[in-house]
Amino acid sequence: MKKYPKIKITKYKRISNAFTDLARNKISAVVTDLPIAAQFVYYNDEYKGIFKIVNIPLTKKEYVIAVNKSNQELLKKINSSINLLEKSGELNNLIIKWFFKK
Repeated sequence: MKKYPKIKITKYKRISNAFTDLARNKISAVVTDLPIAAQFVYYNDEYKGIFKIVNIPLTKKEYVIAVNKSNQELLKKINSSINLLEKSGELNNLIIKWFFKK
């Protein structure tokens, strides 16, 4: 983080410890994947209502579904389904439903 020398980065072996420190004001923020953040922010009774997710992509990292390369039929079905969900807007609705709604 040479660009931001005043930012102190603390690494955690367990993400739960990072959220505990955030709740105790020992750190200012937690950077993690959206599904993990949603579990703590929306579904963990201990933290409900005290955190907010700021959804600003820091990378272009994408998630994948691993399929045995010999199973081309399954791969085509998965890709086709994802494309249909994306084109219809339903993929975005699912993301909002499962990761942003309380």
